[in-house]
Amino acid sequence: MKDEDTVNKPESDIGHEIGEHNIEVMGLDIHNPVFIVSAVLAVSVVLGTLLFLEQAAVLSNAAAAVVVGEVGTAAVTPRELEMAIEVGYPRGNPS
Repeated sequence: MKDEDTVNKPESDIGHEIGEHNIEVMGLDIHNPVFIVSAVLAVSVVLGTLLFLEQAAVLSNAAAAVVVGEVGTAAVTPRELEMAIEVGYPRGNPS
């Protein structure tokens, strides 16, 4: 049976300890500030969508209407989205 010390040791020492760069905020150990920033942005998008549900639905439907009209994989530019909303996508006739 292997010794417990040899099981947990890596083959080569890379010179730093696990968690040495963690940040502690209000008693919580934060692994990487990037995760916090990403989470705040994701929650902001969700809250913005919930607060402005009708506008979010119009934007997403207009974007979907533009993309469906494209061949293959497509992205919608802000100008295309603006034009789609001006002509009444998805309620109106695109042509």
